[in-house]
Amino acid sequence: MPLVSLAYVAVAAGLLLGTGGALIPGVLAAVASGAAGVHRRSVVPVALGALCLAGLVTGASVGRADARCAKAIEAGGVATVRLREDASPRASARGFAMGPGCRVAVRLRVVDGAAPAGATVRARGQARREGARVAMSEARIGMLRDPGLLARWRTRAGGVIDTLYRDQAPLARALLIADERDISPEVRREFSDSGIIHMLSVSGLHVAVLAESVVLLLMMGGMPTRRAESVATAVIALFVLFVGAPSPAIRSAAMYAAVVASKRLQRPTSPWALLALGGALPLIEPRVVNEIGYHLSIGGMAGLIASGRLARRLPLDRLPAWSRRLSKEVIATLVASAVTAPIVAWHFGRVSLAAPLTNLAAAPLFGLAQPALFLSLVLAPFRPAAQLLADGTHVLLAAIVRVGKYGAAIPASAIDVQPTFLTACLLAGASASFLAACVSRYWGRPVMLSVGALGVALWWPVLRPAAGRMEVHMIDVGQGDAIALRTPRWRWVLVDAGDQWRDTDLGERVVAPYLRRHGGSVAAFILSHPHADHIGGAASVLERVPVSMVVDGGYAQGSTVYEGVLSAAREHGVAWRRARPGTAFDIDGVSFSVLSPDSADIANAPDANAASVVVMAEYRGVRVLLTGDAERDVEARLAREFGGSLRADVLKVGHHGSATSSSAPLLDAVEPRLALVSVGTGNRYGHPSPDVMAALARRGAQVLRTDDAGTIVVTIDGSDVLQVATDESRWTLRRRGVSRAQPGRESR
Repeated sequence: MPLVSLAYVAVAAGLLLGTGGALIPGVLAAVASGAAGVHRRSVVPVALGALCLAGLVTGASVGRADARCAKAIEAGGVATVRLREDASPRASARGFAMGPGCRVAVRLRVVDGAAPAGATVRARGQARREGARVAMSEARIGMLRDPGLLARWRTRAGGVIDTLYRDQAPLARALLIADERDISPEVRREFSDSGIIHMLSVSGLHVAVLAESVVLLLMMGGMPTRRAESVATAVIALFVLFVGAPSPAIRSAAMYAAVVASKRLQRPTSPWALLALGGALPLIEPRVVNEIGYHLSIGGMAGLIASGRLARRLPLDRLPAWSRRLSKEVIATLVASAVTAPIVAWHFGRVSLAAPLTNLAAAPLFGLAQPALFLSLVLAPFRPAAQLLADGTHVLLAAIVRVGKYGAAIPASAIDVQPTFLTACLLAGASASFLAACVSRYWGRPVMLSVGALGVALWWPVLRPAAGRMEVHMIDVGQGDAIALRTPRWRWVLVDAGDQWRDTDLGERVVAPYLRRHGGSVAAFILSHPHADHIGGAASVLERVPVSMVVDGGYAQGSTVYEGVLSAAREHGVAWRRARPGTAFDIDGVSFSVLSPDSADIANAPDANAASVVVMAEYRGVRVLLTGDAERDVEARLAREFGGSLRADVLKVGHHGSATSSSAPLLDAVEPRLALVSVGTGNRYGHPSPDVMAALARRGAQVLRTDDAGTIVVTIDGSDVLQVATDESRWTLRRRGVSRAQPGRESR
C-alpha cells in the first residue's frame, strides 16, 4: 500500500477518535506506532504516529467546538440554521446550525414561519441535545438569506420528478437529487434487510454510473474518448454540487477526475492512492469522518479494490467469459459486504446476509435506471420525450423495489447484532485483516488474524456476558400505537399493534416484520383498548408471531376489530388474561403492574379511551409508564391513588399527545425524564397538542416523537443513564434520582 494511503489512514483514524472523544485510545495508538518505529529504526511508523496524533488533536478541537455550540443553542434556544429541507408550520425540518468554527446538525419542529430548503434562517425555540444533534421544538423562524441558485434548481427538479414519476417519485427523488424524505419506512426496512439501502442515497455508485453513461453517450455521438472523459468529469462535478455535495459523491468524483488526469499525463497511479485522494475530504472538513455515508463509501471502495486483486490471483481464466465475469461480480460483492459489515453493524445494529445476492440482482437494474432518470430530467423541457423515457424507467424502479421486497422476505435475510465498543474493534480488525489477505501475496497470517478476531468477537458475549438490559421499542406506525418491550432474555411484551384500514394492516406490514427481524417470541400481548388505531394490526401479529398470552381489560362492548382479535387468539390457542388493578406478573426479571381499569371504569366509561389499560413496567429500578389513550379523569384518579409511587423515568404520552390527556396532576406525579409520543406525520387530529408539549418541556422531560424521529429505542440496564437511539442518532440521557415502591408481583 502506498505511503500516501497509510498517511491517510493514520490521519483519518486520529480524526475519528478525536471527534468521538476517544482520546486515550488515540494517544496509545500514536505512541505505540512511534515506539515501533524507534525500535525498528524506521521513520515511517514514527511519522504515521505523529499524523495520527495530529488528527487526534484536530478532531478533539472540532468536537469541543461543536459541543460548545450545541450547549449554547440548548441554553439560549437560538440558532442560525441552514435548512436541508423545506420548513413550514407543524412540520419538521432538518438543517445545520452554523457558527464560528462549528457546525451542528439541527432538527426543527416549526410553529411559526416558513422557508425553502437551502435558505438560512434564524430559529428560536426550546432546544434539547440529542447526542451530537440538537432538536428544537416550538421553533419560530425568520429568513436571513434566500436559497442559492443550486438549491432553487434542486427544488424545481423535485417538482419535475413528481410530475414525471408520480407514485415512483419518492424513489426517483432519492436517486436523482438525494431527497429521501418521502421514502416510506416500510421500503427503508426492506432495502436495509436486503442489503441495498445504499442505493437510496446518492453515493459513489451513482456518480460512477453517471460518468460511464455520459462517456458512452458522447462516444456514440462521435466524440473522442479523451474529450468525452473530460466532459464527463465536468458533468459529474456539476451533479455533485447539484445534489448537495454528499461525501461519497465527492469521493467518487475526485477519484474519477484523478483517473482521467492520470490517463492524460500517462502516469499510472495505485488505486489505493486514488482512494486516499478521494477520501481526503476530512482534511478540509473533519466532521465528515463521522458520517455513515463516508464510512461505507471508503470501506466499500476498499473492498472493491481488494476484490480485484483477489480475482487476479484466482484461476478464473479457465472459465468461460460469462462465468468469469459473473465470478468477479460475486467476489466483488462478497468482499465489499464483508468489509462494510462492521460499519453497518455499529451504525444500524443489523447486518444483511442477503446483500451479496440482492446486489447482484439490483446492480444491473440500477445501472440502467440511473442514466435514464438523469436523461429524463435533462429532457424535461421536451415533455413528451421526457414522459416516454420516465414511463419506461418506471419498470426498472419497480423491479428495484421488488428486489428489496423479495430480499427482505428471505428467511434470516438480516441478523440483529448489538456490538459493544470492544466487539466493534474486533470486527474492524477482522475486516482490515481480511482486506490485507485479499491483496497480499502471503495471505496466511492475515487470514489467521481475521478468523481469530472474528471468533473472539462472536464468542465474547458468551465468554463475558454483557449486563442484562431491557429495551423499549416505540415502533413507528404513524397515527397509532405499537410499543414493544424486550426482556433480558430477548422475549417481547407487546402493547398494541397499530392500525388497520382498507387494504393496509400495520400489524402485517410493520409490527410483525419488526418483531421477526429482531427475533424472539411474544411472552405477553397487552391490548390497551378496543380502538382500531391501537389493535387494528393485532390479529395479524397473532397469526405471524408466536404469542403466549393476551392481556386486556375484558370489554363487554368492544368493537368488531376487538372481537376479531379475541377470535384470532382463540384460534391460535393463546391464553387470555384480564387486566385489572393489582394484576402483576414478572417476565424475565421485568415486572409489570396493571394500574387501571377496574370493572367500574369499564362500565362507566363514556369512551373506550377512558377504559385504557395503564401498565407500569420496571427493570432494575427503572420505570416505564404506558398509558394507552387514558384521559384526564383517569389520570387524576391515578395521581390521587398512587401519588409519588407513580413516578417513572419514561412516559408513553397518552392519546398521542392530545390535549385530553397528559394533565398537570399526572405529569407532576410521574416526573418523566423521557416522554415518547407515537403520532403520524401531518395527522388530521392536530396531535400532539402544543400545550402538552410545552407542559412536558417545563417539567424538564425530553420529548421524542415518531413523526420526527421514526422508531425510537430506549435501552435500560439499571445504570444512571438511559440509552436512546433513533433512526438518525444515539445518545445517553441521565436519569433523575427518585425512590420508588416495588409493587407486588407473581412470576411467569
